[in-house]
Amino acid sequence: MTSARVLTDVAGTFARRGRVERIEDDEVEIRLDGSYEVRWASLALPSAEAPGVGDEVLLIGQEGCEAFVVAVLGRSGLGARRLELASGARAEVASSHPEVLRIFSTEGELVVEYDAALGRAQVRTGRGDLEVVAEAGNLRLAAAHTLQLEAERIDARSREINLETGDGASRSSLALSASGARLAGPLVEMVAKRLEQRAGELRQTVQRLVTHASDVQLVVERLETIAGQVRERAKRTYRVVEELAQLRAGRLRTFIASTYHLKAHKTVMRSTRDFKVKADQIHLG
Repeated sequence: MTSARVLTDVAGTFARRGRVERIEDDEVEIRLDGSYEVRWASLALPSAEAPGVGDEVLLIGQEGCEAFVVAVLGRSGLGARRLELASGARAEVASSHPEVLRIFSTEGELVVEYDAALGRAQVRTGRGDLEVVAEAGNLRLAAAHTLQLEAERIDARSREINLETGDGASRSSLALSASGARLAGPLVEMVAKRLEQRAGELRQTVQRLVTHASDVQLVVERLETIAGQVRERAKRTYRVVEELAQLRAGRLRTFIASTYHLKAHKTVMRSTRDFKVKADQIHLG
């Protein structure tokens, strides 16, 4: 080496010129002048005087030990690729990824990363909270494809929430407000192992109601059914009435294929006009 390349060489101590290739936290990768040798060194400069990628620096150290950057000998046009505030927060472009801009917090944590080649931006927070606030305007999140939310818990608070999907006849919507909730769509399907409904009043309006169940139990204090026509079909019907069972009809017809059995402690049958009994045989007594 010439004296221009090695400024001093006493007991293994060296001072070399080099050019900054890459910056990672408080360490820089330097390519030494006059050779292809590359080595890492720690910064021994104030933050305001820290070198940037492409800057010429003075490197001092001992062979086999840590080296330090003690001076910036020349600034290149790439020096603006690293900007550091007095608090320690900084923005930089690494030489290994010239299209990636990174912003670090005062603790050295990566906060924002923008990849110009991929057209992707990431906002990160390793510790603490992340808040996006629009105090006097709207906040809009838009994505060409998929919008994903992933968290241990999601809380949403608003005076009104509207969710819509689809267009025209295939449109589905969910509306939540202080006055109530409304779910609408061509098909609304609920699947659950157990479903519970609690309401002060429940009203249903349908054109057709079809129910399939293996077991139905209905417990009410009062049941009233109003219908234009009622049809019932069953293999067996059992009805238990503890007190009064009353039927009021304009006409009553009963068709029995086999046996009609009537048993009572006392039987009273009364007709205001005719009473007819017709059979091949009549047994009394």
